[in-house]
Amino acid sequence: MPQTIDELKQRVKRTSDIFSTILNDQNGWTQLSEDKRTQLTTGVNKAYGQAMAFQHEYLTTRKGENKARTVITQTHADVTTGHADALFAKSSECKSVTKPDKGAVNKVIGDAIEQLGGTTGHNPRLEDVRIVDIQVSGPNNKWPAAGGEYGTDRPAEWLTEIERMAKVEITTIVNSNKPGATAVRAWLAGQTFANVQGTGRLRNVTTDVHHQFLPPQTVHPNPKSSRPVYQDAKSAIHKIRCLTIKIRYNPTYPITDQPPPNCLHGLLELVLQFYQKPNAVGLSLELAKRVVLVSDQWQAQSIRSIWS
Repeated sequence: MPQTIDELKQRVKRTSDIFSTILNDQNGWTQLSEDKRTQLTTGVNKAYGQAMAFQHEYLTTRKGENKARTVITQTHADVTTGHADALFAKSSECKSVTKPDKGAVNKVIGDAIEQLGGTTGHNPRLEDVRIVDIQVSGPNNKWPAAGGEYGTDRPAEWLTEIERMAKVEITTIVNSNKPGATAVRAWLAGQTFANVQGTGRLRNVTTDVHHQFLPPQTVHPNPKSSRPVYQDAKSAIHKIRCLTIKIRYNPTYPITDQPPPNCLHGLLELVLQFYQKPNAVGLSLELAKRVVLVSDQWQAQSIRSIWS
């Protein structure tokens, strides 16, 4: 018989009570041996890391459901959103990193790519955008910069330098000889194109909406999507196979660039993409989007023009 939700709630509360009791007892902490302190620290960090990872996957699932989209979990990827023929259809591997070192982020990116390559039990759909969605939790991790340690906040860095280092790290991971990475590269390079008239991103694609009592409107159905697409000679829009790497920072990564006066200024998110451009040799890596926090307002900055 499966556990009831009430039993799970009791265990969550009991776990919190146990850790809180020990950590709030200063005399008890000082009496613990160094080995026991290490074990307790490891236990807290593991529980926290697992909770953050599950929360990231849960919120991604709920986001798709709140848009009234079909959501499938733990089949093609951690979270798959949309019917296979939808232009926005995507499969995401959702990971969270709570450790402070760069290697921890690189490891989960590599693990996620292995999953998206179909080597670990997941079965990615052929034309979905395959997404590695990483949440870097806590102020200590300096990725993509080296170093990082508990108790030391990451220093401010130039935005262009963060982006440059991120591309170096991502390129190394994607170009590894691991089976999943090899499979993902082969999938990206295996696309065929027909009658390409222009390329762009799904957020720029418009459609005409007609209503019985209102004048016709031109709208952007997917205003936030950075998915690469191409247009053929008949103006039809087609998907371009794409591996997207999202790096989210919580809290933001401080930026050395001069902020507006009296404003908060930090990097919330980087979105990088590998894909095969029509008539190009080899895969391309592009910075598709950055999200910067300025005065508590999210400012998504488009990197590419509408059509190229």
